[in-house]
Amino acid sequence: MGADLRGDESELQSNPIPYAAMAWFLTHTPPHVFIGNPRVHFQHYADRMNEPRREQRRWRAWACWALARSIHPEWPPDARHTVIEPNETTIANQLDLHGLPGERAHWTSILYLDKTLA
Repeated sequence: MGADLRGDESELQSNPIPYAAMAWFLTHTPPHVFIGNPRVHFQHYADRMNEPRREQRRWRAWACWALARSIHPEWPPDARHTVIEPNETTIANQLDLHGLPGERAHWTSILYLDKTLA
């Protein structure tokens, strides 16, 4: 998620940005395995992002946050961390601005597919 890629690398043809892997992990982690609260993790990560490529990495973190929130709506946010949580449209628009070509469509397809898997 944080690699410095341009979008034309051959690796991305067979291995796109790993939103599907994140969704799989969130969907298939056994309930007895402690993974913390990924929603809170990505909330903190996105809000405290630094350089390099701050905006790109920040919006990818929010995209993962949205996956976690969608797949496990029972996971609460960190109420002590004051942050404006973006909606899915804002995240998608920011991925258009800061992500790789096609990243928004890829993330959106995973987000809406996994709403049926949760």
